[in-house]
Amino acid sequence: MLFFEINGDIKDNDWKEIYNNREEFNGAKEKIEGTIREFNKARDDFYFVSSISAIRIRIGVIANNGDGIRKRTISFLENIHIAAENITIEETTLKNANTMLLNADRKSFIYDKYEIVEQFNLCELNHHFGGNPFNEMMVSPIDKNKTYSWAKECMCDDTLIPELDRIYERVVELKKAAHPVHYMIQTSDVLLQKDLVNVLISALYNNKRVLSKRCSIAQVSNNGESISRKNCLQMYENAEGGTVIMCIDLEDSGESNLATGDYEAIECLCRDIMKYRNKVLTILCFSNKCNRVKSMIYENFHNMSFVEIEEDLSDDEKSIDYLKSRAKEYSIRSDKKLTEKIEPGEKYYTKELNEIFDEWYQLKIKNTVFPQYKEITTIKKTDNKKKKGLAYDELAKMIGLTEVKKIIDKALDYYRAQKMFAEKGMKKSNPAMHMVFTGNPGTAKTSVARLFAKILRDNKVLSNGHMIEVGRGDLVGKYVGWTAKIVQKKFREAKGGVLFIDEAYSLVEDKFGGYGDEAINTIVQEMENHREDVVVVFAGYPKEMEMFLDKNPGLRSRIAFHVPFDDYTPDELCDIAKLMAEKEELILTDDSIDKMHKIFETACECDDFGNGRFVRNLLEDARMAQASRLVDMDYDSVKKSDIRTIKDCDIEMPASYRDKEKEEQRVIGFAS
Repeated sequence: MLFFEINGDIKDNDWKEIYNNREEFNGAKEKIEGTIREFNKARDDFYFVSSISAIRIRIGVIANNGDGIRKRTISFLENIHIAAENITIEETTLKNANTMLLNADRKSFIYDKYEIVEQFNLCELNHHFGGNPFNEMMVSPIDKNKTYSWAKECMCDDTLIPELDRIYERVVELKKAAHPVHYMIQTSDVLLQKDLVNVLISALYNNKRVLSKRCSIAQVSNNGESISRKNCLQMYENAEGGTVIMCIDLEDSGESNLATGDYEAIECLCRDIMKYRNKVLTILCFSNKCNRVKSMIYENFHNMSFVEIEEDLSDDEKSIDYLKSRAKEYSIRSDKKLTEKIEPGEKYYTKELNEIFDEWYQLKIKNTVFPQYKEITTIKKTDNKKKKGLAYDELAKMIGLTEVKKIIDKALDYYRAQKMFAEKGMKKSNPAMHMVFTGNPGTAKTSVARLFAKILRDNKVLSNGHMIEVGRGDLVGKYVGWTAKIVQKKFREAKGGVLFIDEAYSLVEDKFGGYGDEAINTIVQEMENHREDVVVVFAGYPKEMEMFLDKNPGLRSRIAFHVPFDDYTPDELCDIAKLMAEKEELILTDDSIDKMHKIFETACECDDFGNGRFVRNLLEDARMAQASRLVDMDYDSVKKSDIRTIKDCDIEMPASYRDKEKEEQRVIGFAS
């Protein structure tokens, strides 16, 4: 669907007299309204007068294509008996077409705006103009030379220029749009995405691959602002000949913050795209953090081809050239301070380079272009000695884990020191943050790993801060050659976050060259490949983890931090019980705490003691015992405080541990 705004100068001198006479003008409007009805009968398009003055006329058009529109416009003007010259025809947005229709309805040039909107199935979209779920933009076409010139400067030339070559290779004159491929754009910067869209559609429009300069833009996110399925279908129906841009902003989390509804929305989206793939060009836009969601979307397509346009990581030389070219754009002479943060051998995204330039430019114009402001104090970057984030605060509040907290502080301090060295102009290293968590069951290894991922994100060590949790079954394939690919996929999913490998020693096999060995070897290789964007945390029991680390010579050397999770003491277990009870709004009496302490002292002597899990189970058993006690009481005598209070009579050693105590006593008695 195409929408046009047509403007012209009225050259009929008699019309000015008609316009200035209210009675004659009202009569003329009635005739125009009747003529519009007749003119649009049995037509696929719709022409209407939106506004008219003594000297100007504005016409709106809803059409399936732009062929012959000037000829039909002349015919329409002849039918309404208006002679016009200097006629301009411009494609416009659905929003503007809707505004012109509304104006025509108010001025009585059309019979019923809503009937027309319904006829062309535009009803639902009219309620969403300007909002996040649905928006529009008009592309400004640029010529071929400018297209290539921009492409070489945009940091996407490795993937963009080959596609421009394919687009310009041949021009095929078709009456309808043709889409042999669709596009996926992935960058670090939203503004760069917009520029890439403009360049692509300019090239496609110039070569008749799209017939419209109008782009419909929809948001797909899990923040409540996604376009609905009904609106999505209507958007595609009215975008025939044009382009739909889907901005995918779904949180890319391995712990699956994506709800079931998000997965269903993605599946529906892919079905809609495939349904209209021959009529509407689709461009999917992702940030660099959306690799997992992007892969998931790929899996829902079939019989479709996508060209991926990705932002290149610029090496140090290209980064310096980019910064200097930006200075040239602003007609400001570059200096050493502009490029001093570019480190030899490092690579940068456009967003990072733009941040460097913006900071330099602000100081440059203050100190050089407008030196009268040189003495005005500049707010310095805060030296944030304190670790940031709610996750760090939550870890600090956890009971015990003294050694764990100390090592995590050490890791963060090391990373921040490297960052400080870089800011001071010194060479920094890229430290690997891989870790081994060793401890018995219930010592909070998994909970700390989840917090650690968020802490790394909050302190800008990792970009995303999600955690992918895997075990042997998630890494080892059924057949030869599968395992390496599975491991590599898990690393891609964990990009920007933490890959948590629980019970990692289960990968060790007795026979040499098994699938477990293949998994370990691939993990070692991927740890090095992803040292800057994935932190691997291996977890398991202490003795077994030592055996695991000895399995591969390169494994131990790639692990920077070994984090021991000690068993909790009886006092710490009591504190954990109090904390759990507080979260459940329960009250533990002093007698119940004393009884718990004695139970913990006994349980700690058992080899398979569950630590925090044992405390949770003990409290759950206590709540069931409390429930039995309360239902035996007189209903009217039960108070709210009784419901919240756990007494010592509700606390009992779990049955499995009581059986072990009896077994130990029988063995001791028999031996004597």
